Amino acid sequence: MYLLENKTIFIIIAIACIYIGFAFYSDVSKTSEHFFNVDPTFLLIILPIEICAFFTRSIRQKILLDNIGVRISLLSNFKLFVAGLSMTITPGGSGNIIKSHFLKKFYDYPHSQTLPLVFVERFHDFLAVTTIISITLLFSYLWQSFVLVILSLLFLIIIFSIFKKPILLEKFLSKVKKIKFLSKYIPSLKFSESLVILTSWKITLKAWPISIVSWSLEIFSFYYIFKAFDINLNFIESAQIVYTSILVGALSFLPAGLGFTEGTLIALLLERGYELSVITAAVFMIRIVTVWFATGIGFIFAQKFLKINFPQEKY
Repeated sequence: MYLLENKTIFIIIAIACIYIGFAFYSDVSKTSEHFFNVDPTFLLIILPIEICAFFTRSIRQKILLDNIGVRISLLSNFKLFVAGLSMTITPGGSGNIIKSHFLKKFYDYPHSQTLPLVFVERFHDFLAVTTIISITLLFSYLWQSFVLVILSLLFLIIIFSIFKKPILLEKFLSKVKKIKFLSKYIPSLKFSESLVILTSWKITLKAWPISIVSWSLEIFSFYYIFKAFDINLNFIESAQIVYTSILVGALSFLPAGLGFTEGTLIALLLERGYELSVITAAVFMIRIVTVWFATGIGFIFAQKFLKINFPQEKY
């Protein structure tokens, strides 16, 4: 846990440096002016949307946990999910293993039983975003999005094949075992059993639409943020451009897509003819409302609710 905290601090500093660099490149005074002149009341619309998206994804988490025999209440499940958001800015969201730590600490479920949840949730997030981008291509063609969807689908097929094929899974786990802090959890039979259950077609087809609904909710946030900065994109274009950028960041495997997501989003909006300082301010707002709001509220839950008020009994 201490190692994760140190890495998180380093990541936050690195992201801050990247943001400062973007701000100065786009004219920091103009960017700041656009950013701080936005009517803050629009947050009253956006933040509840983000919380609804969190709740929807927590339902998916509840379904996944129930199927591997981890029984906790709906409220405790939501607290657990939000606490995991505190590690959003770790590479690939890998810091979500903190949820496995809490399930062991408060409910005594072994790490090996719950750790596969982290891999499967990331798979479904990736699958949902790819699906949404694919749908937008039916209405608005963007060659960058098309290429990215192809690459993403190949990646998803490879990952799913690894999960479903025992030989490939064994080779994959042998690689994962080399990661020091994961090595003691992977060899367990519980880990393989949970992973096989969570990647069954039945569970996959149940979690997939929930993931799509959750990530679709966030499109409203993007749309309203663009409107707040007088960037006139429709609902489909907002989804396509932002999720294409997020997917680029995800494929970089850097913490929260550091630099890649912001850079891609700025580049795609520049192609639309908008002023760089306005674009940069809007991109900062999108990242604050999504990544940093999630991280902030996650830290609150992790530090307060889970450490003090988390119920001890199983449900």
